[in-house]
Amino acid sequence: MKSRRKTVSLILVLALLAALWLPVGPAFAAEASAGIDLALDDLLGGVLGGVGGLLTGVGDLLETTTSALGDTLDTTTGAADDLVTGLTGSVGDLVTGVGGVTGDLVGTLGDALSGILGGLGKTLDGVVGGVGKTLGSVGAAPAGKKKVVVTFRVGEKTYTMNGRVAAMDVAPYIKYDRCFLPARFVGYSLGIMPENIVWNQATKTATLSKNGTTIRMTIGSRIMYINNMAVQIDAPPELVPPGRTMLPYRWVAEAFGATVSWEPNTKTVTIEYYE
Repeated sequence: MKSRRKTVSLILVLALLAALWLPVGPAFAAEASAGIDLALDDLLGGVLGGVGGLLTGVGDLLETTTSALGDTLDTTTGAADDLVTGLTGSVGDLVTGVGGVTGDLVGTLGDALSGILGGLGKTLDGVVGGVGKTLGSVGAAPAGKKKVVVTFRVGEKTYTMNGRVAAMDVAPYIKYDRCFLPARFVGYSLGIMPENIVWNQATKTATLSKNGTTIRMTIGSRIMYINNMAVQIDAPPELVPPGRTMLPYRWVAEAFGATVSWEPNTKTVTIEYYE
């Protein structure tokens, strides 16, 4: 009996609960569904918001990085431009300086060369003038003097003096590219008196004097003295059998003011002077 009562009571309770659920159940289910949708919307909104924030942060980071890189590149480019500009300016200044120094040096060298060439020109003018005067004096006979022409031929023991033939005991020869003649006949051909032709056996020196000019030449020496002034010569005097002193003729003749010419075909030496 008690069991039946419990069953009836349970049924009544369930019926009551069913009666109560019918008017509010659908609304509760709809609200629950709406709550779930809202939760999902909130969840999705939160995720999207987080992603948006993350993307915004990444964008800000990229913008900041790009800006920093731009500033760095601007700074680096500016520094590089300044460096190139500085180097270009320095190189330009250096080139300008070198150009200035070079210009000054060239100018100085030009002035020096002009001075040297001017000096050489004056020297050559003086030499040419002197030679011209010498040739003029030879060409035109001075008043009261006569021209003397002497000829020697290599290998022959005779010579001519104004057409008159004279004999020697040693024939002229060529050595050191010079014509050598016996000292005594060198003197005779230049109009030097026998007493003014002196030989010093001890020093092996020949001395010839005429009209205030004295020359001394020593065997084997390339120094000739003209009135005690040393002159370098290219052919030293020498001794030949039978004990004759041979002198380089041109050096002696020109020291006394004579002119000397050489004819290679006939191997003839011609001397001209006035006395």
